[in-house]
Amino acid sequence: MRGIKKIIAVVCAAAMTVGMITFSPASADAAKAPKLNKKTISVKVGSKYKIKLKNGNKKAKVTWKINKKKVARITKKSTKGKKAFATVKGLKKGKAKLTATNTASINPMSFICLKTK
Repeated sequence: MRGIKKIIAVVCAAAMTVGMITFSPASADAAKAPKLNKKTISVKVGSKYKIKLKNGNKKAKVTWKINKKKVARITKKSTKGKKAFATVKGLKKGKAKLTATNTASINPMSFICLKTK
């Protein structure tokens, strides 16, 4: 009788120990931070360039802004999470900063340096 109780106690202890170990699948790793596909770009005056958001969240909304509207202009944009993009057209020679604000990110801002030739 005592031997059976010891075996049951050991089996219960082993079951509790195995239950406390957590397995995390590879897909549950921390998500990569969203960023733009380029850090700096050069656009000729009159030409266009498409900038994409990488590692975006499906439910996120992206807002695109440019600081110098005389140098470059956003001609086309999509604000939907994973497929967010902006097409920038060079208007005048100079430098501008393009800002992508992502609503579903811990670090919501992404910048790109834009040079027009």
